[in-house]
Amino acid sequence: FPRVEVGPENPLRVERDSSATLQCSVDAKPKVTTVRWTRNGRFISTSNSHVLHRVSIQDAGKYTCSADNGLGKVGEKEIILDVLYAPVVTLEAKTQEAEEGEAVSIKCNISSNPSPTTIEWIKDGKPDFRQSGDTLRLSHVTAEHSGTYVCRAVNIITPSSLPIRRSEKIGNASIALLIRHKPGRARIMPDKPIATEGSPVTLTCTATPPGWPAPQYRWFRPGLDGQQTVLATGTKYTIPN
Repeated sequence: FPRVEVGPENPLRVERDSSATLQCSVDAKPKVTTVRWTRNGRFISTSNSHVLHRVSIQDAGKYTCSADNGLGKVGEKEIILDVLYAPVVTLEAKTQEAEEGEAVSIKCNISSNPSPTTIEWIKDGKPDFRQSGDTLRLSHVTAEHSGTYVCRAVNIITPSSLPIRRSEKIGNASIALLIRHKPGRARIMPDKPIATEGSPVTLTCTATPPGWPAPQYRWFRPGLDGQQTVLATGTKYTIPN
């Protein structure tokens, strides 16, 4: 019966969006003129070299090449197509809120082939912050924990090709962590304003920590009767000329 060989490698590893060529050769007497490619029992092609263009994750799986020279027994061989792709990182939300003193746990979901060699959390603006694993865990959070956290996954892709090409692929997703806290002590800048007669002066009020949700700012001055008069709202107040 026909002896069937498939290749060029088995499993055949290809990167997503590239082309894959499934090769089938047959040794038989009498000679076989055509082969038959199937997948999950479905007919695909009669070509000795079946080409898939821009392969997707859905193309991964087993393909069977069969040959029949009319002597009653069909020869066949399976080849596995392994589709490689960079990590796809997702988070369930873009933001997460927490109260001061709470414990925070945020999990990122990762899909990749092959599996990631590295999964870590980093924090924007904080190069020293690094936490391994797919779940970010923070205990007794304070205002200083507020910020943008990034889940970053890395894998190494090595397609079946000569010369061998290894490439590092990175995927990431970010989430803003908002810690509910009261604003710290207010400060007016400049602290010693110098005014020029006829020119306006703009004062800016800030607080550290800033507070979340964002606080309301009010500018006021005491009156002669001891009552406070609200002059303006917002972080800036301009004294006209």
